[in-house]
Amino acid sequence: GSWLISVMIWTCEFCQQQNVITRSFESIPWCPDVTYLLGPTNDDYINVDDSLVVFCVDVSGSMSVTNEIAVPNEVSKTVHISRLQSVQEAIQRSLLHMLQTCPQRRVALVTFHDEVTIYGDGLSAPLTLTEDELWDSDYLHSRASDYPTPLCIAESIQTLSQRVHKLEIKGTTALGSAALISIVIASKKPGSKVIICTDGKANTGMGFLTDVECEDDVYKQFYTELGEKASLAGVIVSVLTIEGTECRLAEIGSLADRTGGKVNIVNPSNLATEIQSTLEDDVIATDVTVTFVVTEQMYFGYEEQTGNKLVKNIGNVTKDTEVTFEFGIKESHIDTLQEQAKLPFQLQVHFRTRDNRRGCRIISQEKHLASNICLVEDSVNITVLGIHAAQLSARLTMQGRVKEACREMQAQKELIQRIVEKNQDQEEEEIYQNWLHCVATVCEDLSQSEQNVKAAKRTNEPPGGDSVFKMLSDEVASVVYRLKNAKSKMLKKPPPRLVPII
Repeated sequence: GSWLISVMIWTCEFCQQQNVITRSFESIPWCPDVTYLLGPTNDDYINVDDSLVVFCVDVSGSMSVTNEIAVPNEVSKTVHISRLQSVQEAIQRSLLHMLQTCPQRRVALVTFHDEVTIYGDGLSAPLTLTEDELWDSDYLHSRASDYPTPLCIAESIQTLSQRVHKLEIKGTTALGSAALISIVIASKKPGSKVIICTDGKANTGMGFLTDVECEDDVYKQFYTELGEKASLAGVIVSVLTIEGTECRLAEIGSLADRTGGKVNIVNPSNLATEIQSTLEDDVIATDVTVTFVVTEQMYFGYEEQTGNKLVKNIGNVTKDTEVTFEFGIKESHIDTLQEQAKLPFQLQVHFRTRDNRRGCRIISQEKHLASNICLVEDSVNITVLGIHAAQLSARLTMQGRVKEACREMQAQKELIQRIVEKNQDQEEEEIYQNWLHCVATVCEDLSQSEQNVKAAKRTNEPPGGDSVFKMLSDEVASVVYRLKNAKSKMLKKPPPRLVPII
């Protein structure tokens, strides 16, 4: 007998390479959106939220400073509450909320001053790390790994609540060492969170931060490298600092930036709300990498990678994570591509699921070409355009390219304004006004901050690389981090009032 083998020649839409396909045609996916999951299904996996939340709390001396807080339902009545008391109250409210909404979630407590204490879920004996121990990353990693994994909040809330209530203030700020320990504890459960609450920069232990001018590179890179490790472990780190303090957010904020967390300066009276908002950002996938493929006649703007394939390591992804790309046609190919009706695009998303399976989602689309600018503008989604402008400008600012960031922002502002005026759409007008409030006006503050930094340095050589960004005030750095992770929802409702930037 003989077998008839079907052979098909497939020409790649992106590089024109001819490929011989001998597989059964039925096994070739023709759907434009396909998801593959590798490995067998874990029958023992139970889809409950037993992730970890680690509260990493500053109890150094400055946390005794009090703020005047209005008493609810009492007209013209105020009380003075310390920063630590505000944090304690916010955590207690979060514990009760998690008990009601996700009782299987595990919660741990870590505190720091000139020592770091691991309380865990409060059921085990506290472990205190001091002096030289705080400078030994391997030792800290080992002790944190060996500490008992917290039980669920339903079993530990009473003891943990008592631990939070009895916290005392003393000493300096070993923030870096405490962050490392908290991330190691959270790494026991992918999809976990670390929430750092602090009011000062690290001045002892690992991640020691003093003067920008004289720090060794090892200290400058500590938080960036720690953020990378947290991202690989599927841990989201958020950094909340107290309004009116200076914590070097440009450095410690990189923990949140790399892991998909939040960076925010919070009024003590709003801490509970901010922590609750942070807890709602549930991880849906970890170890995420996206690859965007276009034709060889095209390029990606503002990217170090060249060619028609762009790879981005995203790390942790929540349900509202948004990533934007900018691409264009190479000048030498404009005339050639005008003869084509449409161009292919492909997005490849590699990820790891909650039950630790590898997955890959492939989205393939074709977009029509148009030479009429009016047709193009009519199809533009101004929300996507606005989010891209925010993310790109923030990224350029973090690289010290403030003038480019402002130039890009201005160009997008003029384009969005032209589209809104042309369409006369009320919803688009509201989005545009929110975008102006949240994003576009920031460039004036960035330009002024850059001038202040250069004036302060008074050196013959201008600041290079990210040195401009690392010398920005906490207020400016916080805004930049928020813009770099901008999401559509920030443009769809009236945004909160931003703290004035000086």
